[in-house]
Amino acid sequence: MTTLNTANAVDAGDAATVTATATANTFHILRLRLQKKEHGRFISHLDLMRAFERTVRRLQLPVALTEGFHPHYRISFGPALPLGASSSAEYCDLILTARPEQSALLEKIGRHLPPGLSLIDGSYIDNGQSLSDFIMRASYRVRLAIGDFATAEELIALGKRILESEQFPIETETRKGLRTIDLRSGIDQAQWAVSGEELICDLFLAAGSANNLKPQDALIPFIRKGAAPNELHRAGLYGKSGQNWADPFGNVLLKWPEVKIEGE
Repeated sequence: MTTLNTANAVDAGDAATVTATATANTFHILRLRLQKKEHGRFISHLDLMRAFERTVRRLQLPVALTEGFHPHYRISFGPALPLGASSSAEYCDLILTARPEQSALLEKIGRHLPPGLSLIDGSYIDNGQSLSDFIMRASYRVRLAIGDFATAEELIALGKRILESEQFPIETETRKGLRTIDLRSGIDQAQWAVSGEELICDLFLAAGSANNLKPQDALIPFIRKGAAPNELHRAGLYGKSGQNWADPFGNVLLKWPEVKIEGE
């Protein structure tokens, strides 16, 4: 398969001003990249935040607290995943009142994460944007079981038709009733390949505060053709660094990497 061509926060009010506040009060931002797999896929976003707070409390990390009558740790996460999805791109910012030695701190955090989560990378971020301000795109790999109502070729043709359209409105059901979304405006690029009885989709979707397309919504036209999601994996989160795309650590992408899931 060829490569693609193209935050939620515990303290949401704080997230947009993390950099300014940190600079003014000499706080330090520790950014972590986590992997979510196996039974970790069934930890909800809210439970993930609570579990991380318990880890911070257990390790007595110097994480700053919010002000007010009910202070809580200043911990910010990237966009939420659908329950059951795996990820190698779960990002988290810890706002620290001190700056412990980085490698020892990361080793300590990595040893005490909840089951189903593992630490991939981490680094102090100097003068960086908050995750909610930075993240604009997300890449996913989806495995769809090909159903009885459409062939693989018909599903691929459907995907190409979406990309070739100026707009592709669909109706989705929410708690407040039906709403119409435009799939085309949220899909930058996509690629498909057939593997046995599965259709493998690499998707590059809008994931920012201004424009956001949930991966499960991007799959609705295929599901309505009888395809069934077997696996959903988030491979990366990206924002702009000048004219280029970069990951939340500032690593510029010279080309889009092959989307891979551990164990493939």
